Amino acid sequence: MKRIYGLLLVCLLPGLARGTILRVPSQYPTIQAGLNAANTGDTVLVASGTYNENIAWPAVDGILLTSESGPGSTAINGGGNGSVIRFGGGLSRATILEGFTIENGRATSGGGINTSSASSPSIRNNRIRKNVATGGSYSYGGGIYFYNASPLITGNTLLGNSCVGTSWNYGGGIYSGGASHARVSGNVIQEDSTLGGYWNYGSGIYCDMGSRDTVCDNLILANVGTGGDRAYGVGIYSGLRACPYLFNNLIVGNVARSGSWNYGAGIYSDTSATIVNNTITGNSCSGGNWNYGAGIWLQGSYRGTIANNIIVQNSASQGGGIGAYTGAAPVLLNNDVWSNAGGDYYGISPGPRDISRDPLFASGMRGNYYLSQVAAGQTMDSPCLDSGSTRADSLGLDRYTTRTDSVNDRGIVDIGFHYPTTLVNAVEGGNPGRSQARGLRGTHPNPFSGQTVIRYALSAPASVHLGVYNISGHVVRELASGPKPAGTYEVLWDGRDDSGKPLPSGVYLLRFESGSYHAIQKAVLLR
Repeated sequence: MKRIYGLLLVCLLPGLARGTILRVPSQYPTIQAGLNAANTGDTVLVASGTYNENIAWPAVDGILLTSESGPGSTAINGGGNGSVIRFGGGLSRATILEGFTIENGRATSGGGINTSSASSPSIRNNRIRKNVATGGSYSYGGGIYFYNASPLITGNTLLGNSCVGTSWNYGGGIYSGGASHARVSGNVIQEDSTLGGYWNYGSGIYCDMGSRDTVCDNLILANVGTGGDRAYGVGIYSGLRACPYLFNNLIVGNVARSGSWNYGAGIYSDTSATIVNNTITGNSCSGGNWNYGAGIWLQGSYRGTIANNIIVQNSASQGGGIGAYTGAAPVLLNNDVWSNAGGDYYGISPGPRDISRDPLFASGMRGNYYLSQVAAGQTMDSPCLDSGSTRADSLGLDRYTTRTDSVNDRGIVDIGFHYPTTLVNAVEGGNPGRSQARGLRGTHPNPFSGQTVIRYALSAPASVHLGVYNISGHVVRELASGPKPAGTYEVLWDGRDDSGKPLPSGVYLLRFESGSYHAIQKAVLLR
């Protein structure tokens, strides 16, 4: 029966549960035992709890390891005895690790997760915290380490990871080296550190040795490089022929404060990183003798493009905004560089279309770095509106917003970081007061065993209906019905029908209706 159910999941929910479901601990006492028994296409499903393990992923591609209840309830604790999880070679992004807290790992490289050369798993929706890379002279990747690999790292929180050693402490949160082509997107990288001896680089993210990673849509906050003689690129470090694409990141409050040289608290690049549509603010270089380029520091070999960024209110002795060593030759396009302590520019001149004005940040649903806009309810328009170097759709930012009412950007791109939209079908230039934009926003966790949260949103008052249907199309639970004001909603479903009876394992359909709009999503209940 389980095999038949697994095949049903393959047909209906690719990328969620596939093949046979192997349950931990009811069928297999440990996560390692479940993985060792799994084949390509199988799901290892882990119940809530803390599992004290150091896992060696088997040489089988296409296993999904996931939790029933998400990272808030399910932890893998490495106990300081090596990497929490080690991926061997030959794995593709069809291998998925999702829904865990990964903590207390301790290794020379990859305290939390170590990915071998030529292995590229998907690491998504995890909380990776309090892991340490420590190895004397070389400590790489406190949270995640990979080399010559192209993993997908998305939707994770990396918090309080560190690299600690006598020298060469690289990548407190994430280390990327070699010919890597990773995608690092939609993560929160916060309070990670490189500390101790000399050469503390990339406390948040370190890209090295020719890597060509895409680093986009991340929040990179309050990371610290301290101790020793150097703290470079605390938010993001790009060095030694690395050419990452650094796009649409929010880089705030990162601190470089080593004993001597502190360069690039936000971003450091010595080659050709492309730096586009980031907001870089509140970063600082302090202490020691040399403090340069708190927002961005460019070494003399830099040859790249820096466009559509907001670089404001950073602090350094010289070049609080953008600092450059002799010989650096960036192409500067349509940046807002303003009110940086130590000067907006050091060693280079503004680009011909750069501006220097208060961006007028506004607080909204997802944070404090939206742009003030009269059409969204503020009293003034930010000078960053429609001031970029190209169209929003050419960058893919027409699916994102700088507005507190979540209306998508369109036309000439707004300068700076764009938040994910919370409402669907809205476009810039419309009338939010009349818009009937609405949407079913997702379900998490999914699959689930105890309860799941279903999210939907309305941009204007409207009547809604949200129901749960079995696979035969019969309604089994009414979750929401009737008129609702504009807003974002969360509805808890506990896997029961309208009479309060627990429903059996299976695939259920969530149907959301509002006026002419309707949407259907699948949810998998596992008992």
